[in-house]
Amino acid sequence: MIYTHTYDPDRKHVFEVIEGEVTKPLAEENTRLGLALGRKHCCRRFLLDWTKATIKASTVDIYLYALELYELGLRTCDRVAVVMSDDEDDRKNHRFFETVAKNRGWYNIHYFEDMDSATDWLKDAGEDPEQAAGSKY
Repeated sequence: MIYTHTYDPDRKHVFEVIEGEVTKPLAEENTRLGLALGRKHCCRRFLLDWTKATIKASTVDIYLYALELYELGLRTCDRVAVVMSDDEDDRKNHRFFETVAKNRGWYNIHYFEDMDSATDWLKDAGEDPEQAAGSKY
């Protein structure tokens, strides 16, 4: 798996590009790195480009990963937009994860088929009240 993390100060979000085969341990590592960059910039918005990634994890691993989000550092006030690949099996895996996550209270994780819809959803978030109040986490 190849991944990059950058902070976009104009759009005020972390942009992550993930390519190649993604296993549960690699997804966990990627999540920690992306969240650390976000916290460094007091950022709660994340845009993940998975269009060139392939999920290589079992249904059980996907389920367990969704249960571990809080332990990995994600918070319910974070907004995560994921752009999926065109592969139908990957989309099924993403949708399964999204369902499990929402059932666990993670309502600000959304999946998209195109980058424009994902960035529009992040933009529509408005100003983060904690950032406006000067919170440093």
